[in-house]
Amino acid sequence: MQDLRHPHVVQLIGACMRPPNLCIVLEYMPYSLHDVVHGGQFQVDRKRSIALMQDVARAFQYLHARRPAVVHRDIKPPNFLVDRAWRVKLCDFGLAANSAAQRGAGTPAYMAPELHAGGSYNEKVDVYAFGVMCWELMARQMPFDGVSPADIRSRVMDGACVGVALPLCVA
Repeated sequence: MQDLRHPHVVQLIGACMRPPNLCIVLEYMPYSLHDVVHGGQFQVDRKRSIALMQDVARAFQYLHARRPAVVHRDIKPPNFLVDRAWRVKLCDFGLAANSAAQRGAGTPAYMAPELHAGGSYNEKVDVYAFGVMCWELMARQMPFDGVSPADIRSRVMDGACVGVALPLCVA
């Protein structure tokens, strides 16, 4: 994170790596995108939704343009923070990788088929998750709400949840 500098990536201020005082200090962002979409305290119209998703896209566009590309692998609303001016910034780089060496991992409802399969992957897995997020933001529904991780995997691997078919996958 110390090398990442972008208006849509949360800024690392500092860290202490000496036990027992392990900590990471990030810039203050009062809300998560999940809270904005599902919390009930915000009125987000279509125009605002599109602006939020543009910020989301800019964040991982920046990561993917780096050499080597940084693949986040956990693109989902809770991993985007929102400030009081409605700017969105990506956080939680716990699964981010500079290569496809790490397999699997992620949040099942947002995982691309190649992540569910445990195979090799690239930046496209973040784009897939972005598509799920776009649907979620417009539909105001959690993807695969009430569906078990195993059933999500099965549906994604069967191709039942790609493109325009995605809304049919919500229980």
